[in-house]
Order: sequence, then structure tokens, then C-alpha cells
Amino acid sequence: MHTYIPAYLRSKNRGVVLQMFLQRKVLSKADIVKQSSLTFPTVTNVISDFIQMGLVSETDTVSTSENGLGRKGMQLRLNENAVGTIGIFFEGNHLRVGLMNLLHEVIDCIDYFIQADPSTPEEYEVISKRMTDSVSTLLQAHPSTRVLGVGIGLPGVIDAKNNTFRRWGKLYNFYDLYKGFQQDFSLPVFIENDINAASLGETIMRNDPKFSNLFFLSIGTGTGAGIIINDHIWHGNGNYAGDVGMVMNDLKLSDLREDLAPLRLNNQICAGAIEKKFQVDIAHNIPCGEAKKQEISEYVVGRFLPMVYNLSYILDISNYVLSGSVIDYLGETIFDYINKSLEHLRRIDIIPMQVNIIMSIHRNVGIVGAAHIALCSRLPDILS
Repeated sequence: MHTYIPAYLRSKNRGVVLQMFLQRKVLSKADIVKQSSLTFPTVTNVISDFIQMGLVSETDTVSTSENGLGRKGMQLRLNENAVGTIGIFFEGNHLRVGLMNLLHEVIDCIDYFIQADPSTPEEYEVISKRMTDSVSTLLQAHPSTRVLGVGIGLPGVIDAKNNTFRRWGKLYNFYDLYKGFQQDFSLPVFIENDINAASLGETIMRNDPKFSNLFFLSIGTGTGAGIIINDHIWHGNGNYAGDVGMVMNDLKLSDLREDLAPLRLNNQICAGAIEKKFQVDIAHNIPCGEAKKQEISEYVVGRFLPMVYNLSYILDISNYVLSGSVIDYLGETIFDYINKSLEHLRRIDIIPMQVNIIMSIHRNVGIVGAAHIALCSRLPDILS
């Protein structure tokens, strides 16, 4: 149970008022009193604090009640760019760094081309330096925005609750990148698994109750997924939730191999595996013929669609979002094949719901999700 001290009350009241401004942008004090349980003196104090903080400003418009009676007041407008956070996300062979405002709008973004599969300490040092330079550039370009922190979507097993990186295999290098960036920069840094961040950004940018539960699948340099349940990332007990790259196809317990790697989904449909099997260049986006795209689409869909079909029963989720360099490379061809496959499934079996497999809404979902994690972590500090 909370101890109701003044500092707690002040933080709670500020949160209520800020949420109202995020929903409507323009309000008067009378509007806030009418639509909340706060008293007029409390609202006046909160608004005074917000004006001093630069979060809201007075307009030239005077508001009245609907019947023309009651207290008149100056309308107040949210300054959505007064406070922001920075999101960093790796997308195939691109590093994207964006500044997001309070309304989850990306107001500026820097996009770097990087080596698709960095491996040496020197290559990771270059990426860390570009991250630092990008953040500095965004800060200098938007001096009127108070940047609260930085969120980074990183490959690997991330304990977001404790903001720690669980090192595993090749991902030692990503841990070193994160550690180096922390040392080079003064802003608070918050980390999350990259696909978890993208899945959160997907549901935020769609802003649709139908997408409060979704499964976000990325097929690119690696294969991974993010699971959103009731608008929140599902991490699981050990933060492994969504690690579909480790899912195995054709596992026969009577004939266990010493090396299970070839059975794992990631090693079958990631960009490197597709390039090797079909002799195409996804990393550099060199086009191939339509017949080749159809052949690849049939192969890829044949390996992930059974998993989606099973998850529709297990998780009771309708919406599945596809992203990643392999999906971008195949474009409409793979979605045409997916729709034909779903229609075939519906004819021969009963799918428990209307399963929708669609492309991601925007390439900024990763930086929006990462920036949102930093925003949620830092807002309590400025509201207290």
C-alpha cells in the first residue's frame, strides 16, 4: 500500500493531467477539472509547474462552457516537442537513430549503412562511435527539446527490467558495443531486445485496440519475434519469449542428431541461409526475377506458416506482422503466397479466428519502441 506523501500525490496528479494533454493536446483548466477528479487549485498548481517546465503553453483562445456559462479560461496547448527520447535500432544493414517526442512522433532521424554481420571489435567500435555521433547530432539540431534518455534495441537476450545484457555466444560483441556506448555518453541508457522494441513500436504506431495483442516476426540477418499481450511486451520467465529462431522443424526424438542447428528455423530462413540456398544477394538488395521470388516465398512460408497456425491456437492472437530484410526483398510476392496459403488452410481446416499476416506499418517501429522504453523509464522522474 502506498504512503500518501505530498511528493507522491504531486507526481500522480501531474501524470493524470499529462495523460489528458497527450490525448487531446488542447485543454483549459476547466476542461481538466470537469474530466478528472482533481480540484481547480490542484489543476492550477500542476499547470503552473507544466508551464515552467515548458510542457504546455497558453494560447490566445479563451474557452467557455458548452452553454456559455461557467468559468472562462485560457486554453492551453501541449508542447509535444518540449521533451523527447532517442531510439536506436538495427535494421538489417542499417543503423537508425531517431528523436521521438511525447506523441510518439519521430521528429528527426539519422540512418547509417553498416556491415550486415559485424564480427570484429573494430567493427563494433565503429558502430558505437556512429551511435554516439548520431545522438550528439540530434541534440545539437533540437536544442529546445529536453532529451530524457536513450533506448536501444539490441540483438540478444535482454533483461529489460534490470537493464542488463545477458551475454550469449556471438552476442558478446553487442554487449561490448552497449557498454562502450554507455561509457561514451552521459544520457541514461535503457536496453531491450531489438524485436521486442519493434513489436512495441508496431502496436504504438498502429494505435488500434485490435493490435493490442500481436505477434511480430522479423526475418532478416536473424530470425526473431516479439509478443505483445495487452499492449505490453511478453518477456517470459527468462526473457527468451519470442526466440523463434531456435524453433526446430522436423525434430524426430527417435533419431536425435548431435548437431540440431540445421533444424532450427533461423538457420533455414534467415537472410544468409536464403542467399546461400537460392544464390541471391539480399544484403545489397540486388533484384532477382519473379520466378525466383516465388520459389523463395514458397520455401520461407512453408517453414514459418505452420508455426503461426499453431500459435493462433496457443496464444489466441489474430494479427501477425512480418518485417526484416528477407520480407522487404520478397515484397508483395511473399504476401500473395501467404494469402493463398491461408485461403487453402481455411478450406481444409477450421482456423480458430481470422488470422491476418501483414507487413509492418512503418520502418520507424524499432526506434519508436526503443524510444518509448526510455520515455516510460524517465517520465516518473520529471513528474515527481
